[in-house]
Amino acid sequence: MEASEPGADEAHDLDHPGDNLTLDKPAEPIQPEYLPPIEFSADRATLRNLLTALPEAPGDLNFQIIQYTRFATRLALREDFGVIYAPEWHVWLAGLEIRQLTGRPLVLHVHSLALDRDSLNDRGWILELERLALRRATLVLAASEALAERLQSAYSVAADRIKVVAAHDEEALTTALQSISRN
Repeated sequence: MEASEPGADEAHDLDHPGDNLTLDKPAEPIQPEYLPPIEFSADRATLRNLLTALPEAPGDLNFQIIQYTRFATRLALREDFGVIYAPEWHVWLAGLEIRQLTGRPLVLHVHSLALDRDSLNDRGWILELERLALRRATLVLAASEALAERLQSAYSVAADRIKVVAAHDEEALTTALQSISRN
């Protein structure tokens, strides 16, 4: 097939894409059939209930994290809270979005670094998410002393923004979160 020049009407449309937009009514939201609409009932819906209502995502981890972020953000904006706790990197995007919208302090719990993992995903967008989240976090909880040192050396996270809290130490976690919410 031979390439040809566009006609006058098509060339005008390409040069002036906004001419065909009507601004008098909002655009219809795109609602893929695999994504049910989000409706909050009068009852307090939980994020887990909202996410389990989603059918298996046809995409990949990117899609799942973005959907989680959308649901978590909508739910968080309806609640009163003092601190955002993101216990795993999978929810850091949601934590960043909620922090951006509410101004509340963000606490990340780091169990490993994408920088140190071997998968290709960890070398792309996950690594960038890690960099961004670590820069914007109010407090970073490291699962071990070695990881705390790695956070300082690899990402220049200030020592006063890092606390060592083991993954399942609920008492230390509660203390750390309470200290942030009081500030």
